[in-house]
Amino acid sequence: MRLWLVRHGQSLANQQKRVTGTQLDPLAPEGRLQAIALGELLGSISLRPDRLICSPWLRAKQTAELALPSKTLHFDGRIGETDAGQAADLPLSEFLHSFPEFYKNAGNRYPGGESHLELNSRMADWIDELRSKGFSEVLAICHSGPICCLLQRALNIPMTSFPALLPAHASLSMIEYGDASFSDGQVKLFSQISKLGLQQMVSTKA
Repeated sequence: MRLWLVRHGQSLANQQKRVTGTQLDPLAPEGRLQAIALGELLGSISLRPDRLICSPWLRAKQTAELALPSKTLHFDGRIGETDAGQAADLPLSEFLHSFPEFYKNAGNRYPGGESHLELNSRMADWIDELRSKGFSEVLAICHSGPICCLLQRALNIPMTSFPALLPAHASLSMIEYGDASFSDGQVKLFSQISKLGLQQMVSTKA
């Protein structure tokens, strides 16, 4: 199975440097242009997924509608962004002032929300279930957190390094999965080189 992963276009919360933004955070004007350009890219490579899955968060839904108009979307809340609870709409600088050590431990839970380890757990459940359904090509439009979890899992990068990979807005990554009994996936396409040197790690895995 090939899993194509799209991060939504730039949102207002991204522009304003908020922690994650809420589920109702919309695309910024720049993000709408990014989503349209993404649609042109997807058309140029003639991608025909068996299943088109989208996060129900507004910015992901708007990206899908602009990039792939008239396509049938299957919404799945499990590929939503990390639930940052009461911190979701706070300026990141303000949150870090109050919790300066927060991102040093993926097990730290946002106030009233979840931890990145919990995000990773739901993404592991999601991909294992998806792989059992027999799809050959899947396109998922979601968020940087879920994409990072899946890429790190495929590359055997521990969650102690989360987020090791930061996909660009409206970018495309791809993981190819073999038989679930022997392969956990190989990253074949990535959207942005990480601080850990993704290019080198991909070449050693392939």
